[in-house]
Amino acid sequence: PPLSLTLADLKDETKFKRHTIAATLQCAGNRRAEMNAARPVKGLSWNTTAISTATWTGVKLCDVLAAAGLSADDDDGGRE
Repeated sequence: PPLSLTLADLKDETKFKRHTIAATLQCAGNRRAEMNAARPVKGLSWNTTAISTATWTGVKLCDVLAAAGLSADDDDGGRE
């Protein structure tokens, strides 16, 4: 049978360890205004301002998949 989890299950630290990471994302269009000076490129002409850092907390997807019986060693992702 497939694994069924509730949000409460995912928040329960006796079932899944909680992890916190900081992730910084930068827009691929940053400095496009300068790139346009070299040769025209498509998209908005951003300077250097589209960047953000966030802290994310929760369970790892690999832990949830392992609880469902999948492992990183599965060649087909667990599909038969």
